[in-house]
Amino acid sequence: MSERFLNLSKFFGKVERRESLPRPLGKITLVRHQATLYTESGDDLTNEGIAGARRLGEWFKATGFFNDSYVRLISAPAARTRATLKYIMEGAGLSGDVEESKDIRKSDFRNFDKFIERAEELGNDQEAVAKDHHENEEFYENSPEIIEPISEKRTRLYKWMGDVVDSILTAPKTGQTPHVLAVSHFEIITLLLHDAFGITNLERYQSPAFGEYTHLEMHETDSPNEVLFNISFRNVSTRIIFDRKTQTVRTFAD
Repeated sequence: MSERFLNLSKFFGKVERRESLPRPLGKITLVRHQATLYTESGDDLTNEGIAGARRLGEWFKATGFFNDSYVRLISAPAARTRATLKYIMEGAGLSGDVEESKDIRKSDFRNFDKFIERAEELGNDQEAVAKDHHENEEFYENSPEIIEPISEKRTRLYKWMGDVVDSILTAPKTGQTPHVLAVSHFEIITLLLHDAFGITNLERYQSPAFGEYTHLEMHETDSPNEVLFNISFRNVSTRIIFDRKTQTVRTFAD
């Protein structure tokens, strides 16, 4: 592997090889969109964001991330998520139709001006806003007149995961592992990371940052209603159980 990609692996994290575990039933790689202009027009990415998405795709290709996989491509509706996926695909040499999922869309804002006021109170600091998202229940859960409650976002995130799990379990047996590559938003992916790791156990509240991804490998359990996921983010990993019936997750130790 070239020195360039060795350096990239330090940035994006290592692809863990779990020879001790059986081959996964399927995989999910969930990426936050890259750095954005927030214009909702064109690609809606900065030049750095475009380059970063391409680099991630190149790293996926160089490390064989999608080898022996049938890749399903999904994006949230926003221009910045669609463009991030487009440039990842370009770098990775992936092709195919891209599905759009509203279940992993950004927050529904009912009073965007009030949200901007709150961000300005926090100095428009990304980390401070991310911390506020996790800790300010009065604003993010109990103010539906301003912003979609976190509980509603969590419900649609796990509805989406349930649909993905069902599609993996019913996929034709071709010898290739179903692998879903999806691009979404901070306020959606961070809920999964919090439920799996506890947000305060990660390096920062802004998890994931622009262009970061979390990777899940799915395995069967003794229960027909549950699957086990090995989930990794940055340099940490853990296991969670996804309940297909209730569309909820719990840590493996629970």
